[in-house]
Amino acid sequence: MLKRLAIIIFLLASNYIFVPVALAQLTSITNRLGGSSTTFDITSNGAERVYFDQVILKRGNKTMYLTNDNGAGLGYESFHLELTVDKKFESIVSEKRATRNHWQLIFYKKNGVELTTIYIPDDQVKYLSNPEKSMNFYSFDLTDLPMVVFDKTSSIDIKYLRKE
Repeated sequence: MLKRLAIIIFLLASNYIFVPVALAQLTSITNRLGGSSTTFDITSNGAERVYFDQVILKRGNKTMYLTNDNGAGLGYESFHLELTVDKKFESIVSEKRATRNHWQLIFYKKNGVELTTIYIPDDQVKYLSNPEKSMNFYSFDLTDLPMVVFDKTSSIDIKYLRKE
């Protein structure tokens, strides 16, 4: 009787120890931190891109400013579209916006109708890659984009526009 009770206690205890660990390994860290995986078709200048991951998540951002030799920092929270793609996005010379480098994201509905276009300054996009450049990581700060746009979005065309 005591042996059966010990086995039952062990089985119950192991469910509380091993099952949560196994479930945690099935979900990504991004999802556990509040991000949502997305399945948008990603293009660049109309050409399909191979993407490995894409998520939308809320992140903290910081800005710095200087006044009379004193520095101060401000922070804000915004949503970010984060992607892992096979090749770095190519840059295109922009004739319309020749003042500074920036990113253009065009959002399309399922039937190919354009929803909206946003321009993101270069300093609001983070880029990293692995040493072989076979995986390129981007984080786009979506401060000016209403999140309801994503409910209607099927594909996103991303361009990096640079001044001459």
